[in-house]
This record gives sequence, structure tokens and C-alpha cells, in this order.
Amino acid sequence: MPTLGQFMSKLSNFFGLQSCSIRALQLEAALRPYERELLNLAFREHIPIAMRAALMAASRKSASDVQMGLELLSQEVENGRDTSRTD
Repeated sequence: MPTLGQFMSKLSNFFGLQSCSIRALQLEAALRPYERELLNLAFREHIPIAMRAALMAASRKSASDVQMGLELLSQEVENGRDTSRTD
């Protein structure tokens, strides 16, 4: 039977990730007592889980993009540039 760590490794490789955050490793360790249940759930419901994960990632990315845009705009205003004008 595969382990939760093996599942994470395979998933990371699939997405081309070469490392995990400390938080992800801590979460994996905390979830280890529930390993069988989680792997069975992932096996049975992998499509809805993947859909929720994709939606969460898109939401985080768009929130990050908005934050980055606001920071860039703030920097330009601080530097004396007004990007809202189209002279």
C-alpha cells in the first residue's frame, strides 16, 4: 500500500514541483494517523478533490495578482507617476 508521503511525492512530480514547503511537510506529518482514510478518499473522490484544488489555486492566484497590481500602482504613485492619465 502506498503512503501519504509517496502520494505527495507522486503528485508533486506530476506538477513539476521539486520541493514542498515546511508547512506542507508539517501537515503531512499531522495527517499521518489518518493516512488510510485519506488515501481511500483520494482514490474514490479524486475528481471532485482535484476540481476543488484547481478552484482554490485559481482564487489564490487571482488574489495574489490583485495584490501585486495594487503594490505596483502604489509604488508608481509614490514615485510621482500617475498611470491613470492617458495624455
